Amino acid sequence: MKKAFGRSLACAVAFSFAFAAQAQQQGAELIAKKGCRKCHALDTSRDAISLKEIAAKYRGKSRAVDALSAEYRKAGDHARIRVSDEELKALAEHVLSLK
Repeated sequence: MKKAFGRSLACAVAFSFAFAAQAQQQGAELIAKKGCRKCHALDTSRDAISLKEIAAKYRGKSRAVDALSAEYRKAGDHARIRVSDEELKALAEHVLSLK
């Protein structure tokens, strides 16, 4: 019984890491596809706050993905960029992972 539980737990952990890695990859691809780098550099402020500065601002907050997504939606400059809720979540998760 303990072995079966241990295997189930190990599979669940492995699945969650694989899912997180997939979301990270999707977020990185969306940054390129949606043109985020036109204004946001990775680690220096250019035309807008850097992606790492955004991550630092939101990291550790409760519901950081939701807060960052909401901020994106209300920022006027982003209105021209069409992003689904699912894409926005992947973008937010990726940005929040940057260190």
